[in-house]
Amino acid sequence: MDGESDDRHPGLHSEQRWHPSWAPFRGMGWDEFSGMEASEKVPLFTRDGRIYDCLFAQQFDRRLLDRLCRVADKLRSITKTRDGDMFVGSLLFDKRAILVFNQPSSRTFLSFQNACHILGMKTSEIRDVSTSSFAKGESDNDSVRTFSSYVHLMIMRMKEPGLVEKTAWHLNSGTNRPVPVINAGSGTDQHPTQALLDVYTMERCLEGGIDGKCIVMVGDLKRGRTVRSLSYMMRNYKGVSITYVSPEQFRMGKDILDFLDRHGIKYSETDDF
Repeated sequence: MDGESDDRHPGLHSEQRWHPSWAPFRGMGWDEFSGMEASEKVPLFTRDGRIYDCLFAQQFDRRLLDRLCRVADKLRSITKTRDGDMFVGSLLFDKRAILVFNQPSSRTFLSFQNACHILGMKTSEIRDVSTSSFAKGESDNDSVRTFSSYVHLMIMRMKEPGLVEKTAWHLNSGTNRPVPVINAGSGTDQHPTQALLDVYTMERCLEGGIDGKCIVMVGDLKRGRTVRSLSYMMRNYKGVSITYVSPEQFRMGKDILDFLDRHGIKYSETDDF
C-alpha cells in the first residue's frame, strides 16, 4: 500500500462506512457547515451517543465532565504501581495515533504523546509541515485523508482557525473511513482539551469544586483559545461567575459574552488586576 486514499488502496479503515447520525450533513459544503452553531454541528462529531471527534467545549455536559474527572482520578491511582501501569498500557496497545502539529508546542505535544504511550498507543508525528506533502502543494484534504489511513486517531494543533474542525468534517462527510480527531489547539478558536485540564485541576483543588466560585481569567482574552473554551464549559456549573482581566484591546470576544448572557452566567470585565 502506497498510502494514497482511493478505491485501489482503501487503507486501514476501509471497513468503516457512513454513520446514520451523519446523514443530515451529507452533501453539505464546508462553507455552509462552518456557519452553523456549534450545537447544530454536534451530531456530525458524535457516534452512538458518544463524542467521536473532540473539537469544541460545547460538546461537553456536566455528566461527562464529572465522569472524565473520576476516570482521571482512577488512572492517576492505578498507574502508581507497576502492575497498574502495565494494565493501563494494555488498553490500547493495538491502536496507533498521529500527532499533526504545525504550530510550535512542547508541553501540549509531550502531554498528548505521553498520554498515548500510557494507554499503550504507538505514535507517529508531523511537526514540521515543510517536510510533509503540505509543502509540495498537496491539498489539506488529500494530506489528512492519507494520514488517517495509517492510524486510528489524529491529534491536531494548527495555527489556522477552523482547520482542525474542517479536517474532522472532511473525514466524516467526504470519506468512507473517518478516524476520530482531537483538537489540541486551533488558531484563536478553541482549545477544549486544555480547558478540560483546567476544569479537572479546579475540581481537585477548589474546596467544593467549581460550583459557586468566581473564576478569574487574565491576559490576552481576545486571542486566547483556552479561555474561550473554558468560558463555554462554565455553563455546566451552578452559581459560577467570571471576571475577565485584560487591557481593553485584548478583551474577551463578543461571541463569548453573548453566550454567557444567553445562559445566565454572570461576568464582569476590568483592566485592573
